[in-house]
Amino acid sequence: MESSVRDRRVAPVVDEAVIGLARQTVAEVDELAAVIERVVVRETDGGVRNLSVEVGRSGVLLRGHCETYYCKQLAQQAAMAVPGGSRLTNLIEVH
Repeated sequence: MESSVRDRRVAPVVDEAVIGLARQTVAEVDELAAVIERVVVRETDGGVRNLSVEVGRSGVLLRGHCETYYCKQLAQQAAMAVPGGSRLTNLIEVH
């Protein structure tokens, strides 16, 4: 019985969004970050100060400051609506 447990192989869980980001070129990643930044600025009416959008293997990272949690949520929803922006970490601080 022990040998059958050792011989079992478990298929790794693969996130297609991460694979897609890993296959993008630097120019594509930069363009995605720029598009997300423009969309967030537009949808929040510039409400996020010092907005920074980083795109990497693990997804999209938003940083910045805003005055309300509503603005933070708008930024998150806007970024997630962009194709490629669905895997998101929102580190925007509310002050």
